[in-house]
Amino acid sequence: MTSLIRGAPAEFADVQPGDVIVKFEKVGVADHRDLTRLIMDTPSGSEVSLDIWRVGNGPGDFLRALREKADAGDAAAIKTLADLHARQFSGLGDPSEAVRSYRRAADIGDGLATYRLGAAYSVGQGVGKDEAEAARWFRKGADLGDANAMTSLGRAYLYGWGVGKDEPEGLRWYRKAVDLSEPWAIYNLAYLYEAGISGVAKDEAEAVRLYRKAADLGNNEAMINLSVMLLNGRGGPKDEQEAVRLLRKGTELNHARSFYVLAGVYEQGLGVSKDLNAAVDNYRKAADLGYADAMINLGYMHEKGIGVAKDEAEAARLYRKAADLNNALAVTNLAMLYENGRGVTKDVDEAVKLYRKASDLGNPTAMVALGWLFENGKGVKRDQAEAAQLYRKAAELGEAQGMHNLAGLLAGGRGVKADSEEAALWASRAIARNNAFTIEQMRTNSVAWGLPFRKALQRQLKEQGVYSGPIDGKFGSTTLTAINTLANRN
Repeated sequence: MTSLIRGAPAEFADVQPGDVIVKFEKVGVADHRDLTRLIMDTPSGSEVSLDIWRVGNGPGDFLRALREKADAGDAAAIKTLADLHARQFSGLGDPSEAVRSYRRAADIGDGLATYRLGAAYSVGQGVGKDEAEAARWFRKGADLGDANAMTSLGRAYLYGWGVGKDEPEGLRWYRKAVDLSEPWAIYNLAYLYEAGISGVAKDEAEAVRLYRKAADLGNNEAMINLSVMLLNGRGGPKDEQEAVRLLRKGTELNHARSFYVLAGVYEQGLGVSKDLNAAVDNYRKAADLGYADAMINLGYMHEKGIGVAKDEAEAARLYRKAADLNNALAVTNLAMLYENGRGVTKDVDEAVKLYRKASDLGNPTAMVALGWLFENGKGVKRDQAEAAQLYRKAAELGEAQGMHNLAGLLAGGRGVKADSEEAALWASRAIARNNAFTIEQMRTNSVAWGLPFRKALQRQLKEQGVYSGPIDGKFGSTTLTAINTLANRN
């Protein structure tokens, strides 16, 4: 055991870093995967017996023995010592020393150490980030037969990280690692089947099969993705009870995303009785483990008073915590609180700064909000051209309100050259996304949009196959029925 989860059962059982678990319920344990499988097969809440081999009196004696073997040139000991530095074991914690030890073990021909050296280069831990160098070490590790290296090399080829993008080559390495039962390779291939990307035909049944295989090998992300597919009946029969069982298994391993998804299950009452208290509790546990999406959901529940007493200041604190992790939605939500003075002192300048940050992170809601401030000169100098650019960016990302607002500027020639045809195109797209504001405007205020726009929108409705009346710009019952038909078609 080179690391322990704080507060997990092993800590209370006096398992110490450096201990070697040799038997689990009298069954021999070959390696960490074997131990993971045995844990996964054990019902939740069970008491189990462990046979443990311990060097001397604990971590200190273990480290001394390990260093002796490493100094004697034992590749496994060198690699393990590097792992301990990487994981900050018992006072160790020098990433550059970890890299030196991985390199030493790799030079002896240890495949796993070779993979770990590549991983250090891929993220820049203990050494300068260098994707090409990472891929080179992944290749060496893969050639030595290490399944982890094969998986990482496959990913490098799929996404062009440090090597030329080559999806067939990436898939070939994934499949080689899958044949060696490498959990992350199985998970990654399952995801490709689920999404139908990177040259893999979509096959949700195959995705379920592979997620289940990876989950059985202890891959937490596979457990969660499998549970989500089971909850929705994708790739096979719907099975909410099995989904909940998998999520609870993940929470017992203190896995943040498991707490997050389980919280959503309780919030919606899927496979369990709806329980907002349990939802809040699980969101909080995920948030405490650093999961940004959980911070956002918990913040929203505090903001609206769902399952907890309404507390906008606590919502702001949670949004800020997630925003510090560069979560675009959290930055946007925090900006809205500053703009309106809810939970924080009203500060439109701070709201503008946050909306800019969220826009740069790609959040279309922030783009629309910032665009509105520029359009109306709130907290910034009025600049309708800038507003139009922001609305267009949001619209191109599929944001219906961005489409509506851009259509309004185009129809009126504000900040952009007037263009009724393009305005109608964006308005029709907003309607197709059932944007209530656009539909209401066409029903009650279409005159303000001008006759050229109204005629252009009728042409759009005709092209969409929902309108067969005259192109006269009159928004009577026939035109309004066509608008409603387009809005409800999907």
